[in-house]
Amino acid sequence: MRGAEHTWGLFLIWLAVGQSSYAQEVIFGSAHEASSECTTRDGNKGRCLDIRKCPKVQENFRTNPPTHCGFSGFSPVVCCPLSAEPVNEGPKDGDTVQLVDISPPDFAPGFECGVNSARRVSTLFQKRSVPTPDNFPHVRPTGLPDLSLLPVDGILAVLNQPKVPKFEGGLLKPSVVGGIDAKANAWPWMALLGNKENDGKYNWFCAGALINDQWVLTAAHCVDGTTLEVVRLGEHNYNSDQDGAKHVDFSIQQIIPHPNYTQPTAYHDLALLQLSRKVVFETFIHPVCLPWGEESERDLIGTQVKLTGWGDTQFLGSPSSILQEVDLTIFPNSKCEANYSRLRHYSISWPNGIGNETTCAGDEAGGRDACQGDSGGPIVYRSNGKYTINGVVSRGYGCGLKDYPGIYANIQYPDYLAWIKKTAF
Repeated sequence: MRGAEHTWGLFLIWLAVGQSSYAQEVIFGSAHEASSECTTRDGNKGRCLDIRKCPKVQENFRTNPPTHCGFSGFSPVVCCPLSAEPVNEGPKDGDTVQLVDISPPDFAPGFECGVNSARRVSTLFQKRSVPTPDNFPHVRPTGLPDLSLLPVDGILAVLNQPKVPKFEGGLLKPSVVGGIDAKANAWPWMALLGNKENDGKYNWFCAGALINDQWVLTAAHCVDGTTLEVVRLGEHNYNSDQDGAKHVDFSIQQIIPHPNYTQPTAYHDLALLQLSRKVVFETFIHPVCLPWGEESERDLIGTQVKLTGWGDTQFLGSPSSILQEVDLTIFPNSKCEANYSRLRHYSISWPNGIGNETTCAGDEAGGRDACQGDSGGPIVYRSNGKYTINGVVSRGYGCGLKDYPGIYANIQYPDYLAWIKKTAF
């Protein structure tokens, strides 16, 4: 594991103890209850303490995961063995302690983000579709169906689901999955990621989001073992020069995956791309906002978010050359945990369960989702008149299945925000 700084270690501990797989979890109503007696996983007596006051847990959490008592603010409260003396120095009741720096960066004068001046508001007559699922686990760009990975009831469900209909010449055609064509310049932070083929044409295989004048945020699996040569900003229809957009291409100076991203697990599926030159902001090229500071604490469960991308419009379908948009709803992570945990390869992708590092988003009725080629793209929500990124397209099971919402890297997760700030701001 790369990155041994103390703050990274604390958040890895947070990840380890905060999963639902630990059955003895008790959520405290307040920090005052965090001194109650508890029982450690090996049956010894302990006391619930802020993890920063229990060095023994910090030293041994990888080999001996602690009992999770709850949280005190952002800090995990764990069952600390009575034999381990707590650290005397630590947060007191009422103190505000920030483990990592997620405060807003010092932006250049005039910096503005999340501006959308040409958004298509209406989704009237939107068509829904129910696709055939892909193999699990898969990342969004590629994959072939393999029903052997499904439980028996899952196979029956797949065989009984129709393919996405095609609407040739109709009012709307299916998109992302279940979306519509976006208006040109409506989502100015969208980035296309690809490479140039021998015939001079571009192969676009992922998406990303511009976050400032030189950095694009995307998914780590988009750059893992793949040759990435170009980032295109300001695009609408990559098959047309008459689409009302003015795209600009950039080569890449450096690619930085999240230091803790490791295949085959699905955690930390983020990467930052430093462009070869600074971006000149225009109406059609503009960064999205990030959830700095208190915005990272906003409860978005039940909130409608917007997904945009150029990915496949149905399972094993074809990508859309025109940028697509679709409305999704953020669900509790327990919904994704409950359904994905039934699949055979769940323990490989999420050995510690699906936790707070993940956003679970989809549609209650199914038919709206990301699909192959949408990886790395953002889901955004509107706050104070501007759009803020909540998640980055990571993984999923099939495309648009109601029981399997999409899996997104949660940008509200403090560990991720701190890494983005340290690297790109």
